[in-house]
Amino acid sequence: MPTSITTYDVREVYNTELSDTVIAMYIGVLSSADPCLDALGLESIQIKVLKSLTVAHLIVINESGQVRSESDMDGASVTYDIKNVGEGFSETSYGRLVQGMPGYECIQALFDKPRRFAGAIG
Repeated sequence: MPTSITTYDVREVYNTELSDTVIAMYIGVLSSADPCLDALGLESIQIKVLKSLTVAHLIVINESGQVRSESDMDGASVTYDIKNVGEGFSETSYGRLVQGMPGYECIQALFDKPRRFAGAIG
């Protein structure tokens, strides 16, 4: 059975000003790794920590970007110019923790696909 995390779980790992909605989008992306994580037979707490640290990594990447463009309040659109994206999980301390954990290969597989996701949420 897939192990879910909440925005609260993520905020316990990394304090951010991002809305719960944005954090929930990051969490939603990670649900694609559930079949792989379940197949590994990891404990629920291991999966929760792995997912929470991965979301923290994605948030840090997001927050490191400079705002490149904005829209009015009705459009509520912000585009980030993400710096140094390309080093992957080595780029943040959270990502480096994820790299050393069981189940990393399941998370990494999500990001081996084309890099449309890294700058899309913000």
